Amino acid sequence: MRIPNIFRVRESGNVEFWVSNLVIMISTILGVYLAAQAGYKTAVEFEAARNERAGYYMRRSLLDEVKDNLQSVDDWSAEFEKTLRARISADYFLPTDSWITYWADKNGCCNPGSGSPQPEAIRIRTYIWETMKEQSTTFEIPSETLSAIRRFYDNIEANGEEIAGKTWKSGRAAKRILDDVKSMRENVIPALEKDIAELREILKSKSVAVR
Repeated sequence: MRIPNIFRVRESGNVEFWVSNLVIMISTILGVYLAAQAGYKTAVEFEAARNERAGYYMRRSLLDEVKDNLQSVDDWSAEFEKTLRARISADYFLPTDSWITYWADKNGCCNPGSGSPQPEAIRIRTYIWETMKEQSTTFEIPSETLSAIRRFYDNIEANGEEIAGKTWKSGRAAKRILDDVKSMRENVIPALEKDIAELREILKSKSVAVR
């Protein structure tokens, strides 16, 4: 049986044919591999940038919500002091006293002769905080910041219950709330703002526009 000329690689023409086709095949395989690698890298970088962008806006929203809640405590405090001063004798509730001093140190919460009113409940909004529980990017926020905010909300709830109980613990509970607010403003808010600023710079370096 005679072998077709195409398979006779020893002939000069067929050798060139096989070599050229082998080069084409290798080039094609290498090109496909490199393109796949480049596409995969681009997809990974895009997904990482997308998650960082989502995390950035989540932090911004959390910061705004926490600030709003701190302001709510300030408003609650100012309104209750105004109510107290309208009800309590100026000879007893001195102008230099804060309502916390009166409430906690002078037993104003349960002094039957003072006619002392009870503070309204503090209005805390936690929409963003609750929504974050379902987001994969939540735990990219520094753990100390997350823990501090969680403790703040837990303490607001627990101390609010103490205040509503109208016992001798009410004044101490109110003082703890305002101490927590002070700590949040001095420590947690600056830390969260710093984290947001650093993430903004990272996104900027990747040409990802954020507000």
